[in-house]
Amino acid sequence: GSDEGETQDTPYFNGNYWIYPLGGQEYYFTNSIESIEFDELSFDLSLNQYVGKNLYIDSENEEVLRMIGSNLGRFADRVQEACYGECERDLPEKECSENIIVYKDSEEENVVKEDNCIFIDGSLKTVDSFLYRVLGFN
Repeated sequence: GSDEGETQDTPYFNGNYWIYPLGGQEYYFTNSIESIEFDELSFDLSLNQYVGKNLYIDSENEEVLRMIGSNLGRFADRVQEACYGECERDLPEKECSENIIVYKDSEEENVVKEDNCIFIDGSLKTVDSFLYRVLGFN
């Protein structure tokens, strides 16, 4: 059998999430990389954009907040919920001069970059495809 605490090198499913090891860290995804179709993106995604900086997330989907926060939060100085532009919620309002990821549930899947904003429309699968890419899995 395997000893507790031993790290695996291969992706595995823990019953809730797909866990992908990379560089001594484990990253969590809702969907396996095989289940995602990667469309060409019109821009480069660089993790360096988030390293040591504040990362803001505008999403009313708790699971999306959790997934982006847990995967990218380890690189960012801190992760905080915010609003893109004006909002009713009691959150800081941010523009594209700062790192903000804006998520909306949508039938159409789309990932667009504008200055330091990333706009993700779609589902958790779309968020996973963004995360796999920015983390360098794809």
